[in-house]
Order: sequence, then C-alpha cells, then structure tokens
Amino acid sequence: IQFKAHVNIIDEEDSLTPLIVAAGRGYVAFVELLIGAGAEVNACDKFGSTALIWAARRGYKPIIELLLDAGAELDAVGMYGSTALMMATRGNFIGVVKLILSREPNINTVDQNGLSPLAIAAREGYVEIASMFIQLGAYVNAVDRFGNSILAGAVRSGNVEIVKMLLEKHADVNARDSENRTALHLAIDKSFMDIAVALLERKPNLEIRNKDGDTPLLRAVKNRHVGFCQLLVNSGAKVSATDNAGDNVLHVALRARSRKITQSLLLNPSDSRLLYRPNKLGHTPYSIDQENP
Repeated sequence: IQFKAHVNIIDEEDSLTPLIVAAGRGYVAFVELLIGAGAEVNACDKFGSTALIWAARRGYKPIIELLLDAGAELDAVGMYGSTALMMATRGNFIGVVKLILSREPNINTVDQNGLSPLAIAAREGYVEIASMFIQLGAYVNAVDRFGNSILAGAVRSGNVEIVKMLLEKHADVNARDSENRTALHLAIDKSFMDIAVALLERKPNLEIRNKDGDTPLLRAVKNRHVGFCQLLVNSGAKVSATDNAGDNVLHVALRARSRKITQSLLLNPSDSRLLYRPNKLGHTPYSIDQENP
C-alpha cells in the first residue's frame, strides 16, 4: 500500500480481493488498513460473497463491525443465496448475530433453498438465536422450496423449546410437507414425546394422512410405540382410520403381534367391531390374529 499497490486488485481464479481474503482469515489489522486505503467493501468473489459474508461465515465479530461501519451492504447475497446473517446463524455465532441485528437487516430473506434465518436456527436447534428472530417478528409460517415448514424443522431438531416458541407465535400446527406429513407425524417418527405433547396442546387435526395414508395414530402403531398410541387415543384420534392398503390400526397391531398396543386401542368397547372390518385384500384384524396364533 505504501508503494501505491492496487488495494482492489482481483484474483483471476476466484475474483478474491485483498479485503475479502483478509476478512475471511480474520486479519483485523489488515482489514482496517485496507479499508483506510480505500478498499471496496462491497466487492464480491465469483460466487457473489462479499468480505462481510466471509467474515460472518467464520464469526469474526471485530471485522464485521469494521466492515459495517465502512458501509458494507448488510443484506448482500452470496454463495447459495446466503446473507451475512444466515452465515452467522449457521455457525451459531450469537454475538455476531446480535451485532448484525442491531443494524436492522431483512430477517425474512431466504436462501436458494427457501430457508430464512429463523428456519436455519430452528432446524439446527439454536434456541437463543431463534428466540431473537421470533422476538423481532420473523415469519413463523414460511416454508422452504421442499415444502418444509419452520415448525417441521424445529421438530426434526428435537428442540421442544423452539417448538413451543413457534407455537406461541401461531405457527401452523397442521402444515404439511411434500409427503403430506404434519409436525405431529414427524414427532412420532422421531419418538419425541415432549414435542408431541406440546403439539397436541394446540389441538391439531389428528386425522391428516401422509402419502402412505397414515394418520399420526397409524404411524405410532407402525412404530410400535405404546406411549404414543395411548396419548393419541386419549386425545381423540380415530381408531377406525385406514391407510392406503385399507389397514386400520388393529390390522397393524395384530400383524406385529403387539398385545399391549392392541389393548391400548380397544379401550372403547365399541371399537371392537373394527376387528371384523376387512382391508383391501379382504383380511380382517381377527383373521390375521387367527392365522398367527
């Protein structure tokens, strides 16, 4: 720089500038020197990532502060459609997220997969960061390009705190993904009892069927989970529901030789009539039981 070196020279292979390299490697003094010498703070590499995005990806808070004070574009979009806020969220860099939020970025922007910063935090189980976004009014019912809701991502992470926060802000408990599964289906498949209880407190539709025709109760029976079966029956799930093969829960339970589940499903004496209801192949739960004594 002292000898008039070009501070904005661009690497021919990756379009990296000295400032992008310094920011991505955490060289605070170099970043400060380059900015002072007139480096372009919003120059980007061949993927569109700026020095700010590179610094956020690594969690370099002092560098991010220098870049923002020098006029770095807060919502610049780089590789995979990610912003600096998304990069900081993915790394669970809480201090960096707080700093960026203090500059009032767009918290509802999405990357190329349709994930917002809140969606990223929810699926990673980052409670503190998710809480910050929710408190700032981030959209809780956005879906990604695969049809997954933010609530579904939180369920998959297994973090009941985030699930409850989303539900308190009226996340759609009946939202379905590309396979027609609800958050309750996912909780059952993951065996997350605490999350299932939290979802049931919001009175979801218990009769939504996934692509295989399974209601949450059918999923619980197929997973041989007695606790979920009891919980769902007590919550009003219909024992008479059938899957795409015409099987009701008793077909499934007796085929699996599960007496405990069968007993939990027959708490209501009137449901015993389902023992004689045939599936699409003409088999009844009773006939299945007789064939496999």
